[in-house]
Amino acid sequence: MKTCEAIIFTAHFTFALIQCVGSSELKLIFTQVLYRHGERTPLSTYPNDPYKEDAWPNGFKQLTVEGCRQQYELGNFLRRKYSKLLSKSYKSHEIYVRSTNTSRTLASAACNLAGLYRNFQPEPIPIHTVPEEEDFVLLRTGLPCPGYDLAFKKDSRKVFSKIDEANEDFFKFVSKMSGIRDASTKSIGRLVGALEREIRNNFIMPDWIFAVWWDPTMGKYRTVYEMLYDINSVRQLTKFNSKKKAHYQSGILIGTLMKNMKRKVNNFKKEFKKMNMYSTHDGTVMSLMYALGIANDINPPVGSCIMFDLYKNSHTDRFYVEIQFKNDTKKSPISLILPKCMLRLCPLEKVYKIFQKISFDHMWCSFGNLITTEGNASRSPIKCSFRVPTDSSRRKFKNESYTIFDSAFHYCCNC
Repeated sequence: MKTCEAIIFTAHFTFALIQCVGSSELKLIFTQVLYRHGERTPLSTYPNDPYKEDAWPNGFKQLTVEGCRQQYELGNFLRRKYSKLLSKSYKSHEIYVRSTNTSRTLASAACNLAGLYRNFQPEPIPIHTVPEEEDFVLLRTGLPCPGYDLAFKKDSRKVFSKIDEANEDFFKFVSKMSGIRDASTKSIGRLVGALEREIRNNFIMPDWIFAVWWDPTMGKYRTVYEMLYDINSVRQLTKFNSKKKAHYQSGILIGTLMKNMKRKVNNFKKEFKKMNMYSTHDGTVMSLMYALGIANDINPPVGSCIMFDLYKNSHTDRFYVEIQFKNDTKKSPISLILPKCMLRLCPLEKVYKIFQKISFDHMWCSFGNLITTEGNASRSPIKCSFRVPTDSSRRKFKNESYTIFDSAFHYCCNC
């Protein structure tokens, strides 16, 4: 039986894309699952916070019991969704699990796997990771990159200064009450992170947090916490809310996702992983979605999950990719449509073209200098200025411009 779907858009004109695929002809052969860790404790606190690190049983930056429960529920969902793809018990040739090298993501992966295999697993399941400074695939949306730094500085200067000017008295009040010197849009991240988690965990909060203040943006009175939360959301989104910025932050990850799909297709008749699972952070998920043009301008909540499902049509031997996003462990996922494909089941060759333009293959970063190799090694060499370590093991260069022809070396990150 064939099912058809129509995607209709109205702008200056209206058109429809019709896709008819026999549901019985499609077989799920591979998936890549990437999720944000579960609920965590604060990363740190603010000077006048009555609750210091010892207020949290395991200290700062750790997965909470609630966070483990969220990941266990997500694992249960993945078991239901991929019951025909994965065996009930762990098979090393079926699944690869990778996490960033932080306690909360490693613990999240363990809790997720407990839900995925529903405690049927008699032995531990390997969770792979690499040191933070070497993890260019999943982490570090904070790694230095000249191209990204310039783009972010340009965008944030305009956005942040406008917010700061409109809320000058508000930030003076926040500085006085929190102890943060010269509070501003740029500096309130850790403050909001601490308040958010203290409120969720029913801590008794200082009165000033819920004092009422005039919000010039909304044109109404709101609590200090509500205003801080919204301003911080803008700060966070500004890190990734353009394809250019997101490209720098997730180009390696997109290249990895594409390479994995190619390997599966090329090794279809051989033993190859059926699921790659990645335990990551909000910035990883957000930059990936912005780079692909499928973001919703909302910071992905804890436990949110994006899935890249690869299908094979048994009659035509063609491959298709469906992207789904689950932003709540208790709700069904939604399908995300790549803007340059406009089909729920996007032909793999089309996905390749989209991913190719926004992916990198390799990255090397040291001493704050980021250099990358772009996905297409046949491209013309890039001339750029960059600094590299003068350590003898990596050749000695001066701060000059170089044209790099050796594709085995590294192109500069948009210098």
